Amino acid sequence: MGGRTVRVYMADGTAFGVQHAEIFNRTIQALSFPRSRYSELKEWVEAKSPGVYFLFGKNENDESICYIGEAQNVFDRISNHVREKDFWKDGVIFSSKDENINSKYLEARLIEMAVGAARYKLDNAKIQITPKLSRADRDAMEEIIADVRLILGMFGHKLLEPVSKVAKEEVRGISDERPIYGGVDRSSLKIEDHEFSMSVRDLRARGKVTDEGFVVLAGSFSSAEVGALQAGYINLRDKLIADGSLAKFDNHFKFTKDVLFNSPSAAAAVIAGTSRNGRKDWASGKRTLSDLENEISENLKKENSASQEGITLEKLGL
Repeated sequence: MGGRTVRVYMADGTAFGVQHAEIFNRTIQALSFPRSRYSELKEWVEAKSPGVYFLFGKNENDESICYIGEAQNVFDRISNHVREKDFWKDGVIFSSKDENINSKYLEARLIEMAVGAARYKLDNAKIQITPKLSRADRDAMEEIIADVRLILGMFGHKLLEPVSKVAKEEVRGISDERPIYGGVDRSSLKIEDHEFSMSVRDLRARGKVTDEGFVVLAGSFSSAEVGALQAGYINLRDKLIADGSLAKFDNHFKFTKDVLFNSPSAAAAVIAGTSRNGRKDWASGKRTLSDLENEISENLKKENSASQEGITLEKLGL
């Protein structure tokens, strides 16, 4: 997908009030608002249209929680939630400029996607039956879902974003086809194209670098033994065991789903049960994560140098 332009209008000139967002040349539009300012939505016709909405907050365990709903008049429905639901503090409404929107289809699909992403606890996590639509109408709604996902992410809500974005067609590790530009191996310039692994006590774990940190992939193994480990990592490990992300498997633990860590070292420490330097432990083939980062840095310098040399030669008419 190419670049997209999202225009955001801040109604009171700040980033803390009602904000209206729209994607250039698209019909979908969004209103983001804090709970304390929801009454201002009565002045927005966009809030009184058919659409879907998200209510974001925290539960008693300080876990991110969301409610996904739909209504023919979203403002009226949210007014009810102000009285009925205590957990939420921020909301986002999506409607269409031409009101050509099947809100029940969108609600069912968005709940399905949020459950699959497993980023938030859902206040209404029951998967709903997706209404049957014609192929044309379904494709139109799926385009809207892509726009909803983009705008939600722009507002800082990663509800619909899978923790690990490993596409089915993606080749694990480095492809044999390595395009070369200016003497530089372009494929080696993307750290996210590599899959990494580490072993501890004959247990193997696999992971990927993402924009948010380091993801340990489902099926990876973790030691049941804990040695010299920081208290924060012990608490994190205990939390993963408590929520089922790490499950007992023979004499060790196994990751039941992809888990996002803040850093490669945090992931390595939880897996090994001891403090580790993740950039030295995680490796793709014979190269550690640290090796690859250094290699990428050097290749980028070469590419920049080659580019500057080309500009100089062009100016000289050579």
